[in-house]
Order: sequence, then structure tokens, then C-alpha cells
Amino acid sequence: DAARIYMKVRGQTLNIWNGEQDIPVDLNHLAVWAMIDAYGIKDRIGVFDKINRAWHSSTQAKRDREG
Repeated sequence: DAARIYMKVRGQTLNIWNGEQDIPVDLNHLAVWAMIDAYGIKDRIGVFDKINRAWHSSTQAKRDREG
């Protein structure tokens, strides 16, 4: 369930403009909760935590690769 929702919301982010480009700083929690509701997920908090951790982990890995 978490993977299916993550794939749908991973591009919906909150960004900060640094003067040159938008920098994603967090996943849009409202989008995640809307998908959790739409799919009728029973373990709502657990799935939210998995999605949030996955997004932050992948974003950190991307930043590490970019230097």
C-alpha cells in the first residue's frame, strides 16, 4: 500500500526558491493523507510514516549524489 501511494505522490512537494531553482523540502502531507483516505488504508499512521521516510531517504540520496 505504501509503495503504491508513494509512487503517486512523490512529485507533490513543498518547495523553497533559493534564487536559482525550487528546492523540494518536504512531501505534501495533504496529498499523502488524501491518497491514504482514497485507498481506505487501515494502518494510516504506519503507511504515512513509511511514505514520509521513503521520500526523505530518496531525497537525501539524491542530494548526496549531486554533492
